Amino acid sequence: MNPVETFIVEGHLALCLIPGSLKARDLLRDPRAFLHTPITDRHLGTPGEFKVRGRAVPIESPALRETVVDTLERESGYRPPADWHLFTVDVESAAFHRYEPTSSVQHLTRWTP
Repeated sequence: MNPVETFIVEGHLALCLIPGSLKARDLLRDPRAFLHTPITDRHLGTPGEFKVRGRAVPIESPALRETVVDTLERESGYRPPADWHLFTVDVESAAFHRYEPTSSVQHLTRWTP
């Protein structure tokens, strides 16, 4: 499992990865990405799991790189150095698995472009 924080920046799903990390090396070698997060807090939404499949695309635009770094700094208090790997995810599909709290029933909502 390779956890990673994501940010929505100017309509892009953005990833910021430490240089030389396994996650960064994996995406540079093979851009297929799968992001998965459980949603367990009822105050944040219906319990379930959110999943996104797509391809990681290195951010080449200096302006978008700066905006992603600014967002990370604003959200976390940490400004990554210039050598960090920045990607956007070209989303191919997304799904939300919603669980019925009182039964074993699951509902699936899917999105594809």
